[in-house]
Amino acid sequence: MDLLWCLQLVLLHQATRATQGTEETKAVGSSVTFHLQNLDRRPAAWSFHNELIVTVKPGDPPETTFFDDSYKPRWVFSKNGSSLTILQLRMDDAGTYMAKISGTKTVSFTLHVYKELVVPRVTCLARNCSADGCRYILSCSASSSGSGNISYSWSLGDELWTNEARVLVEESPPGEPSPLTCTARNPVSTRNVTVPSPATLCTARATQGTEETKAVGSSVTFHLQNLDRRPAAWSFHNELIVTVKPGDPPETTFFDDSYKPRWVFSKNGSSLTILQLRMDDAGTYMAKISGTKTVSFTLHVYKELVVPRVTCLARNCSADGCRYILSCSASSSGSGNISYSWSLGDELWTNEARVLVEESPPGEPSPLMCTARNPVSTRNVTVPSPATLCTGSPSGRWAGLVAAGLVGVLVVLAGLVFFISLCSKEAGADYTTVYAEVGPSQQVQLQDFHCAGQDDTKKRPTPDVETSRTIYFTIQATAQMDNELLKQDKKNLHLLVS
Repeated sequence: MDLLWCLQLVLLHQATRATQGTEETKAVGSSVTFHLQNLDRRPAAWSFHNELIVTVKPGDPPETTFFDDSYKPRWVFSKNGSSLTILQLRMDDAGTYMAKISGTKTVSFTLHVYKELVVPRVTCLARNCSADGCRYILSCSASSSGSGNISYSWSLGDELWTNEARVLVEESPPGEPSPLTCTARNPVSTRNVTVPSPATLCTARATQGTEETKAVGSSVTFHLQNLDRRPAAWSFHNELIVTVKPGDPPETTFFDDSYKPRWVFSKNGSSLTILQLRMDDAGTYMAKISGTKTVSFTLHVYKELVVPRVTCLARNCSADGCRYILSCSASSSGSGNISYSWSLGDELWTNEARVLVEESPPGEPSPLMCTARNPVSTRNVTVPSPATLCTGSPSGRWAGLVAAGLVGVLVVLAGLVFFISLCSKEAGADYTTVYAEVGPSQQVQLQDFHCAGQDDTKKRPTPDVETSRTIYFTIQATAQMDNELLKQDKKNLHLLVS
């Protein structure tokens, strides 16, 4: 037992301390600890995703009652039951945890869990050489499922070149190649890779085994080297699409004609160009060359980003100035992993989607720029004044909606009162319109419209006639009925014979 408590104390000491209402970001496989302050030996009930998991009564050891035993091996409580440590975190541990303390408030904790990045992979997207030197476009990628938003930067030694995933490198001969380092970051890890020589990396650009990243609507070309007039069979998703025999023009035989309008081969058949790329063009392409090996090409296709949208999440003003929390988003289906950054002029503020802005009066508002990047595009938007943006925040709009709703309710109530008053005044003078359609095999149908609460005893016997008639008549009834009530001068009878 003592050994078990020692192990728990070590784990609790190593875990990052969280106070009430905190937000934690952790890596898969690590641990996290949530602390309850001023528990005063009161029992607490812990829930996750609004499902009760365990109740804890303070003690040494604390008394725990689990309502879902699947959490029991990884949920550890301190001696007095005031803190919860979750071990060996998984992706599905992310979410909101609630601790309801008996007789007092409920405390919430938010947990984000991400996978640590793998070592980035650098690919050569373009190479253009002349007598003056060579120009290369390199792309860095460390994306994987569960890694969250990833930001990239390129540096030459200690000098930062760019905060983009792609970099343009120019080399002028003669000279030694300049090693470049790509650094990838996500909320829980940082990884980098060094490219000793862009020339070496780009020697086989767009040839056998390359990986291409393109935008929807653009085109891509896959090259086969040393074809030596041998025929090739191209497949996509392991389905044979076309066979090509070199020539001028090459002889193509398509086994799926849906690809024919957008698949174009060069004169000698050594390269395939796919036009007007779509999202479903992404995948692996295989070229089996007769008598030799099979060559694979990997294509990634993403939509270009839209202009980011900035929203105001919070606004807090006092005599010392105002604090705003702004959020930037350009996410849409098919855009891939998006990284964000905020800058003030040439100064980078943060690589997060959210930014905290503080303004102290008096002073002119400082324009901020949010930049969003995905593998195929970069978009930005400028916020001239956080104060102006936050004036129409959701809280302000909500107050307006509530006020408008109250006005609408008052109008409806006023109309209802007027209607009831009108009906009560007309209790002694009821105008009733009766419509009746009479046929040989029909009963008379009467429809009476009058104020609620009035007695309706008017009925009409079925006429024994062969022709159909529709009768409309209006009867005015007075408060005191007498023998003269049904006189002809008190009735308006309109007879229409159809």
